[in-house]
Amino acid sequence: MSPVGFSGHDWVVRKGKGDQMRLPATRLHAMTRLRAISLFAVMVLALAGVIPLVNAPQAQADLTPVAFIGIPGNPLNFDKNPLDVAYGIDPVCAADPFCSDPRQIYVATYGGSGQTPGPSRLYTFGVDSGSMGFQWNAGIDLGYTRPTRTIYNQTTNQIFIPRQRAGDVAILTGTVGHYTDPVLDTAVFLGFSPVSPYGNAEPFWAELNKTTNKLYVPRVNPTMQDLVVIDGNDPYVPIDNLPKIPLTDSANGIAIDEATNRIFVARPTHKDIMVINGNDNSVIGFVQTWASPRGIAFNPVNGKLYAANGIVSGEANENSVTVVDMNTYATMYHIRAGIGIDPQNVQVNPTTNRVYVTSRENRELAVVNSVTDGVIRVARTIAFPMGIDVDPVNNIIFTSAQGFQPMLAPGDPGTIELWSDPPSSPPTPTLYFPEGTTRPGFQSYLTVFAPDVNTTVTVTYELGPGQGGPIVKSYGLAGGSRATIDINADVGANKDVSTRIVSDSGRPVFAERVMYFNGVVVSSTDGTASPGFPNFWQNQSAPRDFYFFTEGTTRPGFSEYLTLVSPSTTQTVDITYYFGAGQGAPKLVSGVTLPAGERVTIHVNNPSQAGPDKDVSTKVVSTSSTPFYAERPMYFDASTIGVAGGHNGMGLPMNPFTDTVFPEGTTRPGFRTFLTLFSETDQRLKSTYYQAAAPSGETQKQNVVGEIFLPANERVTVELGPVLGGDSDIGTRLTSCGNVPDCTPADPSKPYTYAGALPFYAERPMYFSGVSIGSGAAGGTVNTPITTLSYWPSSMQSEYYLAEGTNRFLTQDWTITGGFQTYLTLLSPEVTQTVQVMLYLGPGETPVKIDQFLPKARRVTVDLNFYSTFIAGPNKDFAVHVQSPVNEAFYLERPMYFWNVMGGIRGGTLSTGFHN
Repeated sequence: MSPVGFSGHDWVVRKGKGDQMRLPATRLHAMTRLRAISLFAVMVLALAGVIPLVNAPQAQADLTPVAFIGIPGNPLNFDKNPLDVAYGIDPVCAADPFCSDPRQIYVATYGGSGQTPGPSRLYTFGVDSGSMGFQWNAGIDLGYTRPTRTIYNQTTNQIFIPRQRAGDVAILTGTVGHYTDPVLDTAVFLGFSPVSPYGNAEPFWAELNKTTNKLYVPRVNPTMQDLVVIDGNDPYVPIDNLPKIPLTDSANGIAIDEATNRIFVARPTHKDIMVINGNDNSVIGFVQTWASPRGIAFNPVNGKLYAANGIVSGEANENSVTVVDMNTYATMYHIRAGIGIDPQNVQVNPTTNRVYVTSRENRELAVVNSVTDGVIRVARTIAFPMGIDVDPVNNIIFTSAQGFQPMLAPGDPGTIELWSDPPSSPPTPTLYFPEGTTRPGFQSYLTVFAPDVNTTVTVTYELGPGQGGPIVKSYGLAGGSRATIDINADVGANKDVSTRIVSDSGRPVFAERVMYFNGVVVSSTDGTASPGFPNFWQNQSAPRDFYFFTEGTTRPGFSEYLTLVSPSTTQTVDITYYFGAGQGAPKLVSGVTLPAGERVTIHVNNPSQAGPDKDVSTKVVSTSSTPFYAERPMYFDASTIGVAGGHNGMGLPMNPFTDTVFPEGTTRPGFRTFLTLFSETDQRLKSTYYQAAAPSGETQKQNVVGEIFLPANERVTVELGPVLGGDSDIGTRLTSCGNVPDCTPADPSKPYTYAGALPFYAERPMYFSGVSIGSGAAGGTVNTPITTLSYWPSSMQSEYYLAEGTNRFLTQDWTITGGFQTYLTLLSPEVTQTVQVMLYLGPGETPVKIDQFLPKARRVTVDLNFYSTFIAGPNKDFAVHVQSPVNEAFYLERPMYFWNVMGGIRGGTLSTGFHN
């Protein structure tokens, strides 16, 4: 299918100067050292296309929980698991002046375990505030069946429930409990007797055309699959007289366009949508989806159909939502960003033009803007969500959720969860990068990743004082690929640059700003990478009016800077410098002017700022509480630390955390790893150092636990080598114990909860030299954590996107002379889990899927060069998506090392990417 909407835009195709390429060298991690030698990678400066992306989640709090029915403490605890929920307005109540609120929800529950049938019931609840959570009746017995669907037709006041293991459709009156007793009919049999628990056909699903009152029921047995049509006005006609439509496949979902009387049936095995003419039940045709659709929903406002693609082992488009234009019968794209693991069902609210997706395995409810098809909100459900329905007038979403275990025993509780989604306009997806330069010795790039669809972006470069007005470029980004934009080529030489990326089509893009430099201080060669400040991804919203940089020094050999920009408003900021022990009182520099839209650079070494020979932590605050952007680049030569290079920090928000995790860190030869810490009050931190998971047959090193004292308003530096000894790959967790004599948990059953925990700030700088073959990578990296377990589960960090990655290499006379080495370092401190790693390559290339096991409280290193080279091939550029199927917090960093790049540059970059 040809790209849509790309006229008037440049395609991202860049050619580097001469034969220059960007490449990283090799980090010698355990179990990867030998094979890493042959797996260097270079990222060509000219890369075509960008992987398409879809809107990412906004703040989780925007989707507000209204009520939870069936959880402990609620008037009703389900003794069965609700498989589906239907919303409706009781016409009898609506006509009664004494009935306060006719809104009801109908819930079919399943009392079995897995596929083994058990006692099932139908419950009814009022939705008004006075009766929320109060059932109108004790439940209607549905027998030993598995009710797969609950459908309500308010016009006819009927409830339809297909019953697996009974082989029929139960039909009930809609007014349940207040005025009449329900009448249960089982006169419509789908192929076998209702007393036969395992007959030769099963009602697999159902959907109702509420205009014609025709019910469409796919029935399945080992040798036959077909679609039965039941007339809801006369549902008792014998089965042999009903029209039957052949499916040749099990159908997991049905959607209906009532205006045209078209019926859409998902066929997962065939990876398509069957389109049926409801007037004569003829098959119009099939729409290829390149995915295995399950639940589907149709939006009558714009003619789009949304299909949830659950887990299919090895399928490239699993765990996504396919968007099909039913006006043209063309599959448009697959939404991935913000869609959880194993999406089950989809529902549309045509009033607000929003789509709701339940993802079972990681217990999420995602909200999609049907104009841009971007996920704008995500909420975590209590249990495993299955069914979903919508109150279009009051913008209430109802989800039915199974209990807390995937395979349920009778008695395990389920829930009905109600969510309020008030109308609001999603932000225009924007990314901001305060730092960047094209001065002599610097080469700056943007790597851009749009994982699903074609989109367009406007890139605005804001320059330093006297360097000219903004420079604006527009790019079309090809769906399904990774691209690089050459900032030097766009703005010219000798500029200081801040960069803003705006997604014109409403589809945010993930990006990183990668910089390489040579000789900017004595013998300094290295690189830095930053994911920027997005306004569309949960837990990383920007800009802010407060930044705290824990790391920093002006000792001999170090040059520290602040790069600041106020996008639209001239304002002033106050800068406070805090120093190490014995280096003097904090220093305030007030009233620093930030002209609107102009990049400002401050040299921290300057005597008017922090001054020379200090260890520095820095606070930057807007005097008018006006948002701005800030970064902290540092450059160093070998005179003090023994290595030349640089790194860059993005700053922390006010009172950022009481508990934080750094998955990367090592004390192996050639590496020095530090923690830089700050607290505004005296406190103690519990430090837990997680050793790397040992290979099979080797002895597992024991984790190390210690304490660190932080004096108030004093910068503290801890080097991990003297604490842990050499030759260890480690992850670090820091937890505030508060101002107590020792770190004793307030609750021994929860060892990471402490009475009186206090906020603190932390970064983890690393320096390295000679850590690869050849001349060896040398330089420095730093991690500035954004959110931590302190805010879990509202800030779970269970999903990551990284735009940068490559396995390219350089050769001369069949000898490797340089290249990139890309890793992931991961840590799951609370649970053992397996995360899904996806590497997205160029247009038309199949993504690489890796299922990575994370043992609890053990540091894990993944060699992405190894997987990408042996699955996709050498010399590949890729973007990375990592997600927890169970929505449990884990922590991730992406270190990359390069050697002999662009005339001999060597060093490393590090990024935590975009995380949700």
